[in-house]
Amino acid sequence: MRIYLYKVLIKMYSFFLKKSGAYNSFNSFFESETKSDFKYTKLKGAIQLGYTPNLKKPKSFNEKSIHRRLYCRSPLWPIVTNKIEVRRWLVECKLNDDVKLIPKIHIIDDVEKFEFSNIKEPVVIKAAWASGMNVFVKEPQLEDWASIKNKLLEWQKKEYAPQRLVWPATQMKKEFLVEKMYSNLGNDLLEDYKFYVFHGKVELVQIITGRDEEPCYAHFDRSLNRLAVKRYNKKEIDIGFKLNPVVHKMILIAEKIGCYFDFARVDLYELDGEVYFGEITQCPNNGYARFEPTEVDMKLGEKWRYPE
Repeated sequence: MRIYLYKVLIKMYSFFLKKSGAYNSFNSFFESETKSDFKYTKLKGAIQLGYTPNLKKPKSFNEKSIHRRLYCRSPLWPIVTNKIEVRRWLVECKLNDDVKLIPKIHIIDDVEKFEFSNIKEPVVIKAAWASGMNVFVKEPQLEDWASIKNKLLEWQKKEYAPQRLVWPATQMKKEFLVEKMYSNLGNDLLEDYKFYVFHGKVELVQIITGRDEEPCYAHFDRSLNRLAVKRYNKKEIDIGFKLNPVVHKMILIAEKIGCYFDFARVDLYELDGEVYFGEITQCPNNGYARFEPTEVDMKLGEKWRYPE
């Protein structure tokens, strides 16, 4: 009943924010949230996490993630969370010795002038500055490129999801990265290996399969023991799931990359025994990554020596 009430409240409050113009930009929404003591953020947290996040004294993993998203202005984050710039950063820091970069086919700056007919193989087109803005092109010769072009132009035109309050996205150039699409023998998308790295040490390994249909999750500790941990409202990978031995190498790579931050989630892929870089995430799920049991949220928060 309480969650239902929160949903009604946030729906009403969101309507008010849209009418007032607060959703128009990052700055206007941040100003609105600051004045209201982050009413929207707290309501959304209550719905997504099952508790109202404490932003004055964050203790749980998600509270710290939200606090970082709202207040951190480190100039490094717009670099390492940009899908194009992070590739250069990895090379500059000599972090690409053990991990491969998925081949870059094109960088699209001017969508109007780009010749989409030049794309001859399966690719993923990714908005370099944003999350969730991806186009999967499996058969280029059959694609409706006019529709894809319009979608990219629409993404470029709009400010990225102001209500998410993702500051790094406001600092990035709106370009698109066109990467070679890798898949396994069954032509499914590769499994996601997500490493939660705290102060240079992997404390949680999250694996996601079936991303092109219904994502399924499994969680392991650093020693690769399967944990009785679930993502709230998400399907679990079958208990008989066998880990790829290369995950041991992945852990070391994730720690090598993650040691530059007090916390970062490092995403990697595996293909034919080789490890490929995915991305570095500052605030997984914008700080609304609900785990079951709920104690996991607090235990992960204890691993993160978050600055006062």
